[in-house]
Amino acid sequence: MTPSEITLLWFLLGTCLTFAIIVYLGLRLRKRSMMENLQFKAQDIWVPLQTSGWNIANLLYGVLQDFSATEAGLIVRDSRDEEVGKITFHTGARKGWITIQTGAELLEADVLPTLLQSITLHSANTAQIICTFTRLRGGIYRFDAKGIGALESKPSNRFQLTPWFEYRLNDQPIGGGQRVGRWIDRGSLVVLPHDIPLSIRMFVLALQRQRA
Repeated sequence: MTPSEITLLWFLLGTCLTFAIIVYLGLRLRKRSMMENLQFKAQDIWVPLQTSGWNIANLLYGVLQDFSATEAGLIVRDSRDEEVGKITFHTGARKGWITIQTGAELLEADVLPTLLQSITLHSANTAQIICTFTRLRGGIYRFDAKGIGALESKPSNRFQLTPWFEYRLNDQPIGGGQRVGRWIDRGSLVVLPHDIPLSIRMFVLALQRQRA
């Protein structure tokens, strides 16, 4: 080999080694971050909302976790830090883009081929729609569920680091949603009354991730 070829070989080996080190450190930091997320408690999350006037008993929060090399999502807990379910996002999928596990119940959310973003929530075993989400013009989030009504949320102040998104049911304020973590995205939370089924509140929590 000529000196120039040897130099090129060492350069390529050095580049590969540097890239491998960066990937390794990145994975270790990611793993550490996921472990730190699990340490969050409802009382810690509620600190910036203490003066909001909302009831902590209506809190539902999800902390970011990696479930596999290709799937991530949220471990969902209530105000007593009890795990109530899991939300998994399947990258690149339209049918079953989101799966929601609540106890023995498994639900799927499918993305519809429409001009405006539209997603339907149904049981994994049937095609019966439980709730429909539509992202309206102007960034308004709308959830339509049978027997509940129209749950809507308008865009909030984007200049805030962790903006609060108010949710209104039949044009009456009933709660809101926000990112968990000020400087680092740790997950999402929603504050919604318990008379809204858990599956629908978790569906709202899952879509709130788009605003993180």
